[in-house]
Amino acid sequence: MIRQLNPRNLGPTVRATNERLMMAFVQADPPSRVGLDTWKSIVLYDRNFLFIYALDRLPNERTLRKLYHQTPVRYYSKGI
Repeated sequence: MIRQLNPRNLGPTVRATNERLMMAFVQADPPSRVGLDTWKSIVLYDRNFLFIYALDRLPNERTLRKLYHQTPVRYYSKGI
């Protein structure tokens, strides 16, 4: 199952990389991602704790299971 993590427990290099990746993600499609925020959004990570995607709210349990089985998502956090 996808587990919650505290992004403050990640190293400074990983956190900086994730912030850059999220900013590029939002800037790639500003109209549909305008509500995403680096402090409030739900951030999805792979097994190496690298940013994959951001959402405005946490998906339900069923969707989290699907993400686990169909994507490389393994962790989430609120904000980066």
